[in-house]
Amino acid sequence: MATDTTITTPSHDVAGTISNSTFAFTLFLVVALIALWGISFLTFGVPGLYIPAVAFVPVMFVILLVITRG
Repeated sequence: MATDTTITTPSHDVAGTISNSTFAFTLFLVVALIALWGISFLTFGVPGLYIPAVAFVPVMFVILLVITRG
């Protein structure tokens, strides 16, 4: 009884598609920022948790202004 043991490869480059994806870049960036925030909390305690959040307030304010202007 013969069995087919050939390995099929995808017709397109999956790794190239993922590495050139804007969604993947955004996802990895968000995960990295959350990880850095967690490391900040582990290193500095509670101030490491709330100081980055307070520092992000002006950035979020500008983002909201840009969104409302269209």
